[in-house]
Amino acid sequence: MVWPSGQNNMGGYQNHVLFYPEDYFTAEPAIGVVVDLDDNVTATGAFTMVTGLKPIYVYATPNTVNFQSDSQGETDGKSFVQKGEFFHPGNTKAVHAFASMIKNTPGRLVLVDSDGNQQLVGSEGHPVSIVAAFTGGKAAADQRGFKFEFSSDSNLSAVFLETPIDFSAIKNGTTVVTP
Repeated sequence: MVWPSGQNNMGGYQNHVLFYPEDYFTAEPAIGVVVDLDDNVTATGAFTMVTGLKPIYVYATPNTVNFQSDSQGETDGKSFVQKGEFFHPGNTKAVHAFASMIKNTPGRLVLVDSDGNQQLVGSEGHPVSIVAAFTGGKAAADQRGFKFEFSSDSNLSAVFLETPIDFSAIKNGTTVVTP
């Protein structure tokens, strides 16, 4: 693995995520046959949605989407825990309802890094778990909204989607969802 001189390496993630509740899809991107080393962390295929359902687009305050992957386990039993957080501003009924829905809903989360790579968190048998905490702030200038924390156990430190998802089409409701 060579590090090219001058290569970009900006941290951070774009300010939106997609949440796919497990009940919303019948097929999902997955790690296929591993031929090259990169194949080990590349999910191929796409989500096949249940008729009439689509992933949930969530706006996140800029510079609040975070992802990290920590090693876990004992000797000869190592794996990773993929985890992170994002912040959604506001005190709307919709975000309170979303926070109530996701607390016990297994699913998948898709985030986009600063290079445009889409990462999938969660997999069959190891769904992403998301919890929410609301803060109303103390002063008028305080930030108000929900901090969402997510985590999933995995054998991989990250999973990249081979076929990108059109976040804008989902956000704007123009995506065609076919079973």
